[in-house]
Amino acid sequence: MLDYAHLPLAVLRAHFPEAFESVLDYRSFALVRDPYGRFASSVSERIRWGEGALLAKLSRAELRKSLEESIDYLSRQPSSAGCLPLGYIHFQRQCDYIVLDGEALVGAVYPVERIAQLREEMNAYIGSAGSKVAECTASQQHANAALMYRNEALRRAHRVVGPLMGRLRRVLPASASKRMDRWVYVHRDQCVRSLFNSEYVRDFVSSYYADDLELYARVARM
Repeated sequence: MLDYAHLPLAVLRAHFPEAFESVLDYRSFALVRDPYGRFASSVSERIRWGEGALLAKLSRAELRKSLEESIDYLSRQPSSAGCLPLGYIHFQRQCDYIVLDGEALVGAVYPVERIAQLREEMNAYIGSAGSKVAECTASQQHANAALMYRNEALRRAHRVVGPLMGRLRRVLPASASKRMDRWVYVHRDQCVRSLFNSEYVRDFVSSYYADDLELYARVARM
């Protein structure tokens, strides 16, 4: 089973030669993220897609268990692995989509913090005859936000009052529903920042994503 939206360059070259030739022929662009923050997002995605669970419903202990399972699995993979399996594809190194056999095949690489600059360059390259790349709306920017309950007491209470809140949402205006969400939920990083900033996790990211860290640091300085 493969996630066809996340195929590294080596897989494209071996199994999808026409798509790989397009990467070589076209003007290509890439965004890269800080590997430490991206790793936290990858854990969230594994929980969401691989385990079929909602991050918000997990306790801190359950999240830690999934985090440790991810690190244990990735630590046992050969460094030359071409493509991680479906449940772990979000942990694929970013370099695998940009560099092949030591050569950068993607022409323009930006840190995600400079996405506006990337959009400007893409639009300039497309020119007046093509469709412009539009700026993301605020709702689009936060569409994949990883949310958790504000605290453990709220998580436990929601098991009881959740069905009632679901009925309330059907009659409340959208603005009131959003205010309720802001009271109940916070972003994952605000809730469990200390977990992902622990020495154990940072040491793993520094080792496993060493090439990504170097790439990110290089493009961030440009």
